[in-house]
Amino acid sequence: MTPEKAEKPPSQPLLASRLNIFGLASALFLLLVFISFALSFRHYQDEKRQMLLKDRQSAQLLSLIAETYIHDIRTTIEAYASRPLLTQAVREKDASEARRHLLM
Repeated sequence: MTPEKAEKPPSQPLLASRLNIFGLASALFLLLVFISFALSFRHYQDEKRQMLLKDRQSAQLLSLIAETYIHDIRTTIEAYASRPLLTQAVREKDASEARRHLLM
């Protein structure tokens, strides 16, 4: 029987070796990059959705204003169209007769 060589325990723990520290630092860096990218992308998506909702609300408001304006113009034109003597005076370009019918 031969005497077995006594192995010395390593002077540094396994995770403290130079190669493992570099690997852990790289993995931690990549994890932080991935997390920051995911958060940035989610923030971008939320902001885009909020902006589109705000734009849609503005467009609906402008549409309502334009629709009301057009409706007012239409009712005014329809009111004048129901006055045949006024339309006849306008066709004949008789300003005094048209003014008389407008002031009625």
